[in-house]
Amino acid sequence: MNAIDSKSKYVLAHLFVDKRTKSKCYEFLKEIKDSCYWQIIERYLSEKHKKKRDRLLFEFTCDKFANYKSSFMKLFNRVCKLNFGISIATKNVE
Repeated sequence: MNAIDSKSKYVLAHLFVDKRTKSKCYEFLKEIKDSCYWQIIERYLSEKHKKKRDRLLFEFTCDKFANYKSSFMKLFNRVCKLNFGISIATKNVE
């Protein structure tokens, strides 16, 4: 599993796993939280006075794997946005 910043291409976290279990997904996202949470909270505190839809929070994008969503909600609920359900595989249009 890898987490990469879309602007700077900096690798936030990486974890080599055999299976994407709930505990491994939690461990992976916890690694991100340990290294970047002060930046996330700083952004959240500057945006929390705005309406929920107008907030410019950090956004995580992942595939439709449910263990990511449950782990994300435990660690980053309300302080980040989750773009959940992005299909990783590309579809051929012919």
